Amino acid sequence: MAKMLDIQAEDYDKIINSDIPVAIEFWIKSCGNCTKFKAIYEQLSEVFSDKLQFTRINMFESVKNLRLAEGLGVEITPTVKIFCSSEEIDEIVGFKPLDAVTVEIERIIKKLSRCKE
Repeated sequence: MAKMLDIQAEDYDKIINSDIPVAIEFWIKSCGNCTKFKAIYEQLSEVFSDKLQFTRINMFESVKNLRLAEGLGVEITPTVKIFCSSEEIDEIVGFKPLDAVTVEIERIIKKLSRCKE
C-alpha cells in the first residue's frame, strides 16, 4: 500500500468507502503552513500506515476539489479529516508540529475500533 496518495474530488467517494480508515489533508499551494506540514504529514503516513490510508487534496487544483472542501466545512489549511466507513470521525485543523499531531492521530485512532476490518 502506498504511504500517501494525492487524490482529486472524483476519488473521494471511493476513498472514504474503503475498508480502512482514511485521512485526507486539504491544502493549497500558496499556504506556507501547508508547505511546512507536508513533511510532517509524510512522516505520519510512514508511522501510521498500518492504521490509516493517508491522502491529500489540493483544494485549488480544480473547482470540484474546492467545492468538496467547502462542502466538508474546510475553512483553514491545512485541515486533515479522518473518515471511517464513509463517516467523518474527527479533524485536525491548522498547522501543528509533529509531536502534537502525533498525539492527535493516536487519540483519533482509538476512536476507529468500529471501522470495517
